[in-house]
Amino acid sequence: MTSIIPTSAQQWRIPQRGGIDSLKLVDFKVPQPNVCFSCVVESKLTWKEFLGDVKSQEVMDSGLGGGWDGVFTQYKVFPAFGLVKIPDSLSFEEASTLPCAALSTGGVSIFAMQFALSSGAHCIITSSSDAKLQKAKEIAGVHASRLHLINYTKTPEWAEEVRKIVPLGVNFVVEVGGNATLPKSYKSLAFGGMVAAVGFVGGAGERFPDANGLVITTGGATHRGILIGSRDQFEQMNAHIEANSLKPSVYKVFKFGEMIEAYSYLQSQKVKWTLRVSHCIPLKFGVSLQHVGKVVVKFFD
Repeated sequence: MTSIIPTSAQQWRIPQRGGIDSLKLVDFKVPQPNVCFSCVVESKLTWKEFLGDVKSQEVMDSGLGGGWDGVFTQYKVFPAFGLVKIPDSLSFEEASTLPCAALSTGGVSIFAMQFALSSGAHCIITSSSDAKLQKAKEIAGVHASRLHLINYTKTPEWAEEVRKIVPLGVNFVVEVGGNATLPKSYKSLAFGGMVAAVGFVGGAGERFPDANGLVITTGGATHRGILIGSRDQFEQMNAHIEANSLKPSVYKVFKFGEMIEAYSYLQSQKVKWTLRVSHCIPLKFGVSLQHVGKVVVKFFD
């Protein structure tokens, strides 16, 4: 039988350091595994692409993706255990948000809000923009009555505002600001609470503010760094997304050949929610990954 997989295709590479201008669209030879299938996938941009090199470590490689090359390519070979079935309720554009914005550490705030509210929790979300806060309230939908909004530009001491809403403090903080905002996150915590550190968009600040060590000890707090979830957690998350009819918020879609434009747009900080680089046609299918050794994934322009 003639293979439907071509021998060559195109992918975006960074042959040398130099930021966005180093991106090059190049031809490459497509691997030809013995067992494969073709499908449609999209890709997500996050601020992590601008935050420097990440050194490959064995523990990091245990997560989906890890130290591998990215997916801005027309074809790619994956081990079957590195793929999960997308929720039937999501489009490919929506599903492309899941590995980073939902499972990992890129642009997680809205998903964290959705997961909290859909699990029955009360949620406080902060932003420097009233427009973004109102959009968050729209996304919360029927759960909006359990959502509290704080503009941290208008209320710089937002930890005190949190304590007004919840006098005993909150049980859990999803910390995306980094060391610069950690002290206020700890001031917001109830005794025995947890801070899950998933980013540092607010700047590096001090390496780790000295006062936090005392706060962690006397407050019985836990500080947990998050890199990425496992495949099992991905599947559990997808089950929750389907059971609660959650929908990612996609702000803008770029075509495969518009990679430089997409990164430039992300760097401009005009992004309100999530950017996608689209290389797909509207196609859905079901496939069993059982007994499949390698998988070729086709990305359409």
